Amino acid sequence: MKIRSITLTFLLTSLLTGLAIFLYVGPSYADSIGPDCPNGSCDGAIYTLHYSGSALPDVDPAHETFRITLDIDTNTYSGGGSFLDNVAIKVSSPPNLFAASLFNAPGGVGNWSGPNLNETIDANGCSVTGGGGFICLDGLDNGGKGVAVTTGNGVGTDYSFIFDVTVDNGGLFTGLDEASIKARYVDNDGIKIGSLLSENITLQQEGGGGPSGDVPEPATMLLLGSGLLGLAGLRKKFKK
Repeated sequence: MKIRSITLTFLLTSLLTGLAIFLYVGPSYADSIGPDCPNGSCDGAIYTLHYSGSALPDVDPAHETFRITLDIDTNTYSGGGSFLDNVAIKVSSPPNLFAASLFNAPGGVGNWSGPNLNETIDANGCSVTGGGGFICLDGLDNGGKGVAVTTGNGVGTDYSFIFDVTVDNGGLFTGLDEASIKARYVDNDGIKIGSLLSENITLQQEGGGGPSGDVPEPATMLLLGSGLLGLAGLRKKFKK
């Protein structure tokens, strides 16, 4: 009887532990936003802001430069725009934001004006009003209307904008929804149409590292906790 009790306890303990480990698949990271966004300004598009997690090599002891990519998927875009004319990112704020340059963009760096430091986006394009910390690009292609919007192609990322952003040491926004992005779509006459994208977003570390401040999903933690509590109860009963 005692042997059966020990065997049953061992089996139940193993089952609960295995279940908890199986269900705990790791943290859930808030990387992409869209097609529905908190502020309702995504208009069906999907946006991802990411970087390697490490600064580029440099010899400046006071600053660090990060290569940051904004990916835009317009496969399900529903805002009615014919062209993507402006994009802006905010991954730091004055006085920590030091400099920015454009490493690559749709059609090449020459098809974009900027990046304009401390300029946001309004209905007319890049603007210095309220631009603290934003880095703005203005499209020069197609008569100054930017790049043509592609929808329904199912490709995934349609446009990638790659910035090199230099900030004071420790000045990069890596917390949950700490960064921000903006975008402006225009019609064939270059007039803004649809929502003016303005959303908070998490600067995601590539390779599954996740941003600082990420936490596992509550349901997953509950399951893991239940398994551990069951294990503790069985161990106590076995000792008695």
